[in-house]
Amino acid sequence: MKKLLLLFFVFIMASFTFAQDVSSSPEQNSDLPSNPEEGRCYVRCKTPDVYKNVDTTFIIKPAYSKVILHPAEYETVTEKVVTKEASIKKIGSTLIVVGKGLSSHGKIVWHF
Repeated sequence: MKKLLLLFFVFIMASFTFAQDVSSSPEQNSDLPSNPEEGRCYVRCKTPDVYKNVDTTFIIKPAYSKVILHPAEYETVTEKVVTKEASIKKIGSTLIVVGKGLSSHGKIVWHF
């Protein structure tokens, strides 16, 4: 008798578990059509997923430009610059060349 009651209890529980909810409206169950016809059977059709390999290019690092600053380079240059050109003066029969760097006095004198 215990086995019969246990079998009956399992049968009742299974019927509640696998029974379709008839009271639910089609709006709540998206698998059923919105206006089902009475006496017709509706089957869920599942199509397999379709996969394909696609090659795509992703940007790992965006392009950029870089500004590099170099420090200024300085150099000391010593030049000789003419500040006043030599001049020749004629006084009588004497020629005088006047200018820097010509002699210790800055004059060269020629007598004719």
